[in-house]
Amino acid sequence: NGQVDAWAGLDPHMAAAQIDDGARLLYRNVDFNTWGFLNARQDFIAAHPDTLAHVLKAYEKARLWIAAHPDEAAKIVAED
Repeated sequence: NGQVDAWAGLDPHMAAAQIDDGARLLYRNVDFNTWGFLNARQDFIAAHPDTLAHVLKAYEKARLWIAAHPDEAAKIVAED
């Protein structure tokens, strides 16, 4: 809604902002991409270890499925 002057974004959010809202990409260096970081505060991790374990298991399940089904995964990502 026009209240943010700049932000660091990750796809698909950055791509959606460019397409849907006319956001302008100022700088991109694909060498900086990590292709797989999850971030959480230490206090959240300490307070919610079961949630952390659940999320990590879900990501691992997805990673294994994507590795076994790369064409289908690409189709899903392309559609979204």
